[in-house]
Amino acid sequence: MEFEKVKDVILTQMGPPHGKVTEEMITPETTFIEDLGADSLDIFQIITTLEEVYEMEFSDDDAENIKTVGDAAEYIRKALAN
Repeated sequence: MEFEKVKDVILTQMGPPHGKVTEEMITPETTFIEDLGADSLDIFQIITTLEEVYEMEFSDDDAENIKTVGDAAEYIRKALAN
């Protein structure tokens, strides 16, 4: 469930008409920088939107360690479990 929401946020931020990311490109193993071509602003916007959607905050250290879409979904899943 978290993966689907993360994917939706990515598509909103980086999909058409804003960017070239398609739904098929996004899997749990997809990296933000290498696979999606996200820059620091893209990542900041994605994390900010996820914080709003889930009403939570990512610590700076944790945000820096999130490299894949699956990492983001797992981080959220664990945070919601606590």
